[in-house]
Amino acid sequence: MKELETVFDKSKYNAVQRNQINLLKELINEKLTIGHLGGLFSINSELLLQLDLLERSGYDIAVIQDMNGIPTQINNVSEFKAQCMEKYAQEMNQALAEVNRIRSARTVQELVDYDFPEQSN
Repeated sequence: MKELETVFDKSKYNAVQRNQINLLKELINEKLTIGHLGGLFSINSELLLQLDLLERSGYDIAVIQDMNGIPTQINNVSEFKAQCMEKYAQEMNQALAEVNRIRSARTVQELVDYDFPEQSN
């Protein structure tokens, strides 16, 4: 009977840990959504690569689609790229620390009591 309880405890722990990781993913996506000149952008590798290509191609002003598919003019590609890169790096570093904290929790209670840091927009 003790083995069965151990299996259930492990299963419960894994489910709670997976849930906390999923909540963190949602929080990351929320933190990496920014507004710029009427457009709403999700900072991800696709946006960063697109901005890098535009900058390397010599574009100072460009029109790109926001996350809703609406064309939005970016008046300073280099500045917007730098802003996105800084935000992305900051949030990814914070997310890595949070993932490590979640993974280091050894009990279901530690996972349940875990508080995500306040949103910093």
